[in-house]
Amino acid sequence: MLPLFDITQRPLTEGGWHGWPRHGIKRRTDRDIDELVTCGIQIYSLENSAGADVPILDRNLRRWGLYRCVDQSSDGQARQAEQTESMKIAAGSTRWKDGGRGNFGVGRDGVMHEQGTQRPWRPANTPKQRDAMQLIFDNEAWKKDAQQSDIAWQTFNPTMHKLHCDVRKALEYQFDDLHWNWDTLPQGLTTFNFGPQVVCRDHADPKDFPTWANLKAFGDFDHKRGGHVVFWDLGIAIELPPGAEIWFPSALLLHSNTVIGKHETRYSATSYSSGGAFQWVYRGGLWPEYHDEAFPDVAELNEHRAAAFWDIAFPVWN
Repeated sequence: MLPLFDITQRPLTEGGWHGWPRHGIKRRTDRDIDELVTCGIQIYSLENSAGADVPILDRNLRRWGLYRCVDQSSDGQARQAEQTESMKIAAGSTRWKDGGRGNFGVGRDGVMHEQGTQRPWRPANTPKQRDAMQLIFDNEAWKKDAQQSDIAWQTFNPTMHKLHCDVRKALEYQFDDLHWNWDTLPQGLTTFNFGPQVVCRDHADPKDFPTWANLKAFGDFDHKRGGHVVFWDLGIAIELPPGAEIWFPSALLLHSNTVIGKHETRYSATSYSSGGAFQWVYRGGLWPEYHDEAFPDVAELNEHRAAAFWDIAFPVWN
């Protein structure tokens, strides 16, 4: 538990669809563990011998995050090796975009609705990029991992999970041509960071819907020395060894990674949802300006919706 942190104090945009944009961020990718300690950042290791998932709470016992330990079983280790190998193959199969988060290639696929899209649709990718990512989505190790992640989500935050399922069902009912990455996880988007040295600079993701994103690390690196997930708003860093997974609100918290060794490798995959897709569903597919003019009584719910959001998405642990 973090005694000074209250998740409900993180700023949302009107209606609660997005996190608040950040400006003036020091976008560095060269911080090591020693600098964190010097800056007073507290380092946490949530791995445990029981392999138990660890809910992460704020001062009011709201579940702002979840840590999933490395699966140390023989099957789990085999899956992680296969997932890592598939990332390596995809990384070298085509040219990837610069995602602006660090010195590595990025691929993204799924269902989104942002500026420039007239309706929920698929991110722009070349045929080779789509084919490379589809090989990952079709891989049985990745499917099994997505299934286990979904079970953990339902277990530790069922109301947030249902919120995502409801929006996915609404979009599936309206459109039969959308590309959903996973049969189990209801999140709309997955981003692959192809490395070979994924170290993200300081950033938040305000266009994401401000609920949990699940980040999983792969590769060969010393997690005691590098690859930490640093949460600058909270003054903490959490070790994330290869095969571990952390869930947190990517739109609300400024986060980055510590550097890894010169000859080490690190890849990562993150699933999340576009805030615009939720806005589309709850506004009935209408543009905000038209919706608010046509339905002024409903538009007044924007203020109340943002307030109710916290109890639905980040319930108190009991």
